[in-house]
Amino acid sequence: MCSSPKGGSTKPLTSSHVDSLSGDMSSSDYSNMVHRANESYERRQEELIEYRKTHKSKLSVTRKKLPEKSFLEKLKLFFGQIRESEAVDSK
Repeated sequence: MCSSPKGGSTKPLTSSHVDSLSGDMSSSDYSNMVHRANESYERRQEELIEYRKTHKSKLSVTRKKLPEKSFLEKLKLFFGQIRESEAVDSK
């Protein structure tokens, strides 16, 4: 555990000077840096699109829709379960 001398509280030092990456750059250097970053981002997005085309997501397997049962089939199933439970209860 850290403690300050004389048992006082430790507070972060406040400074009027803020370090910044772009503070020492000329506007053209900063513009070039931003341009390179944007190009890199766009290139990575294109690579990601290509990757997604060739690699199927595992989630797509779990998201397959099951065939919908008709209302009539659901009713038949429901009444069949009731009949089974009544048969078990009567034994």
